[in-house]
Amino acid sequence: MRRRALALALLAAGHGTAVAAVVDDLAIFQCMDPLFRSHWYSGRTDTAQLEARPVTHERLLHCRMWNGRASCCNGALEVTQQAAFDAYRVHFEGQIAMMRNYLASLEMLRETEVYSHTEVQEKGLFDRAVDSFKPALDLADGCVTAIMTFVAGMICFSCEPQWSYYVWRSGTGDVLAVQVDRKACLFVDRSCGGFGRAVQNMYMRTSESKLAKMPSLPLPASSMLDDREQMCEWLRSHVAMQPLRPSFPSQAAVRSSRALAQGDTKNDLVSGQEESQDDDGKDAYPIPEAVVRATAMPPTVAPPAAPSRATEPSLVLDPVKDGLASGFELQQAA
Repeated sequence: MRRRALALALLAAGHGTAVAAVVDDLAIFQCMDPLFRSHWYSGRTDTAQLEARPVTHERLLHCRMWNGRASCCNGALEVTQQAAFDAYRVHFEGQIAMMRNYLASLEMLRETEVYSHTEVQEKGLFDRAVDSFKPALDLADGCVTAIMTFVAGMICFSCEPQWSYYVWRSGTGDVLAVQVDRKACLFVDRSCGGFGRAVQNMYMRTSESKLAKMPSLPLPASSMLDDREQMCEWLRSHVAMQPLRPSFPSQAAVRSSRALAQGDTKNDLVSGQEESQDDDGKDAYPIPEAVVRATAMPPTVAPPAAPSRATEPSLVLDPVKDGLASGFELQQAA
């Protein structure tokens, strides 16, 4: 807004050249969202980048809601966008696969002599643990689809020239948070709330049975879906803040398996900052190799820094609305 006001003032004073410089500077800034810093335009031709300034395209496939409108996206960047989307999907579907594999192991155990020689009371606890998996698995695909809708919308936020109106920024220009519409959280909660509760029950029932804790397979972390408040916080602090560079707690699933073996379903079944390091202190959030290749930092030309001043958002972003309008394949292929 200050830059527009300055441009108008210069124009009124007859300083046309100065106006052009201010307008051009503003246009460049519009495609310099710090959330996508590694994709700022640098002039290189061997890596996917945002536009130098907003450009109108007609054949965007992923963020197709921007066709016919000036945006920072282009066709070359869609490879990167798809890689990030796929990384999220592979991660979440991998978490569900862990549950299916664990259930399969329990069902095989039920056919062994270990089960047949178990006391009646323990058999009852084991059977209840096995039965607790089905409600969670029945709700899993719907939850993943809802999360992927949010992910798609945040990926397409890279196209937004007016990004600065949707975020909180520090005095150094870094994005501190995105103002996400509460409707987006409610949308995800409608599909993931029941799933989260079913998973909690699954963990509890499994921890109650010594026999159900025998498999040495991991189970996924899911504390971010324990309730609506935690889920919204996770969406805003994790997914919204790293749309094209997803990171996941690689040790969480292993530790959750340990937790079940120790009869602890809360202390280690977590996914968040407390799981961000291995026991040796190393970062436990590796970026998938496909994303590393697709989002490599342009090393030769340093892009200009975004204006350094603290700001607050004046607009609200609805990633779900944008995700539903996108061209990403939100549901898992049959």
